[in-house]
Amino acid sequence: MRRSSRLGLRPLREIAEAGLQCFTQRGFRLTQMSDIGAELGMSPSAAYRYVESKEALFHIAALHAAGMSLDGLPMPVAVGDLAETVLSIEAIVHSWPRWPALRAALDHPPPMSLLENEAAGIATELYDFLAATWRLIVLFDRTANDIPSLKTAFTRQYRAPYLTDIVTWFTRRYVGDGPAEALARSGIEAISWLAMRRRTDPAAAAITEDEARRAAAHCLTALLQPPEQRPAM
Repeated sequence: MRRSSRLGLRPLREIAEAGLQCFTQRGFRLTQMSDIGAELGMSPSAAYRYVESKEALFHIAALHAAGMSLDGLPMPVAVGDLAETVLSIEAIVHSWPRWPALRAALDHPPPMSLLENEAAGIATELYDFLAATWRLIVLFDRTANDIPSLKTAFTRQYRAPYLTDIVTWFTRRYVGDGPAEALARSGIEAISWLAMRRRTDPAAAAITEDEARRAAAHCLTALLQPPEQRPAM
């Protein structure tokens, strides 16, 4: 019988946060329910008061990473299998914006005189998205090999089409003779580091959010300039 009372229980978001930490560090296959107890200083079996299985733990961890409210979920949370979680993730992915600045630049490219503003808008759009969703993306990346259907829900349906679009845009606007695709992908990686990996890099602790966002805005603009037009260092 499922318990609906939360008297004496921790908020479910604390369990989801602990699960998120464990899945991000260990992946899905290697994470055990007892790890959640250790993460929170509880007994090894205490997690079962909140979720009925590791699959249910992953479910609430993914929702938590996506910023979804867990209020109102009856405890212990139960899911049939990971297919239910993948469906929830697919709904989240489909709700994300489909790059309006990039789409506009592809469909209606502005004059080359506005290229700097165009590139900054696309770079900032990418930064803001990654900064808002980085924890869920890191969870996707860490567990995709253990849960192959996640690759369809995220990588194939969202990440791959975006990479294709931004490389296409960059190639059209690049006037140099360098490797356009490699340059475009290096710009994406630089923005990704600023928006995501910087947050877990102790060496980057001094970089503020504003500084990171402003730096990201310049990444694509700098790469679009041919070498002879770049300022001397």
